[in-house]
Amino acid sequence: MRNENANSQRISGKALQQALVIPLFTVLVMALLKFVEVFGHHNFVFLGIVPRTPRGLVGIVTGPLIHGNLEHLVNNSVSLFLFGTALFYFYRRIAIKVWLLLYFATSALVWLFARGGVSHIGISGVIYALAFFLFFGGVLRKNRRLAVVSLLLTLFYGSMVWGVLPFDPRISWESHLFGALVGLFLSIYFRNAKAGIEHFDQPSELPTDYPDLIGDQWKTEGDTIDFRIIREEELDGKQHDSSETNSTQGGFYQVNYIIKPSAGKDDKAT
Repeated sequence: MRNENANSQRISGKALQQALVIPLFTVLVMALLKFVEVFGHHNFVFLGIVPRTPRGLVGIVTGPLIHGNLEHLVNNSVSLFLFGTALFYFYRRIAIKVWLLLYFATSALVWLFARGGVSHIGISGVIYALAFFLFFGGVLRKNRRLAVVSLLLTLFYGSMVWGVLPFDPRISWESHLFGALVGLFLSIYFRNAKAGIEHFDQPSELPTDYPDLIGDQWKTEGDTIDFRIIREEELDGKQHDSSETNSTQGGFYQVNYIIKPSAGKDDKAT
């Protein structure tokens, strides 16, 4: 048991380190662009998404990486790092595919349908896509770990839902709305795909195919039945002191039923 726990912790730690890579790299790229923009006295707004214009097509790639000011960058970086790490940790088998679809589908929808004549910048649309994917993914998959992620999102980021409404014309609420829709759609589309979270759910310690201890043949009137489950590696070289042993072996376990007559009574097991 101790070795299994240590191995599980080692796997989880390695998975967490791998989950940090892409979100952290994206945050560093955004920070570098803002650094060059500020200290190089540039204005990268032209790299944003300008809907339905040829020059705005480049913004599908670059627009989410550009931010208006330092506060905008910091707020988005924290959320992206948390949600992105959760995606790559809990959905490691499909994370790359989901990440790319969330990023480019959200940006493409903004280019197609958002308000024209303005440049849409910032990665908040991708953050909304991540949040909605993680929330509904936990709900649809009915996995206890993913359900905890959904609960935490509700507790700490539940107010995000208001961001999809056009309350402030200075905010690209279209990015939020399309990101939320993309995240919801992908959570439904991938609901039956193996995500990778299954790897962290350890199998039951007991086998599920052992024989039932019921029936007339087990009526021993005063005798006791000692039910033992022994790992195969523990069986090598061991002898069991018992009046009668009936065993069935399958897979990793051997199941022994040991009938011990009570003191002063004959063995009545049949």
